Amino acid sequence: MFNILSDRLIRVDLAGYSQSLASLPEVYAALTPDEIDAFPALRPHQRHAWHAFLVQLGAMAMRREGAAEPWTDSKKWAHAIRGLTSEYPDDEPWRLIVGDITRPAFMQPPAASGER
Repeated sequence: MFNILSDRLIRVDLAGYSQSLASLPEVYAALTPDEIDAFPALRPHQRHAWHAFLVQLGAMAMRREGAAEPWTDSKKWAHAIRGLTSEYPDDEPWRLIVGDITRPAFMQPPAASGER
């Protein structure tokens, strides 16, 4: 539920002035040929952090796969990003909500125990 690797949750402004929703791998696939003009849901103070996140995650995924050039295929991006968290086969680090607080969620570390 709310998995940014498979669900289209990220709002983007595409070249040509259309808006769309995209998954994270689709964002990378569209950024490669420079098809995204903006992320309209971002507030000004979030832009740098989002940019840094995208650049660092993309670089780590490409390095892990030994890629010299970014892919234009969202499936390749999804595979490479999932490979960074292969110890979580249910994609917990890429979900906005997880049922077990001892598991990580997107941008959220796991709790040390199940106690709230």
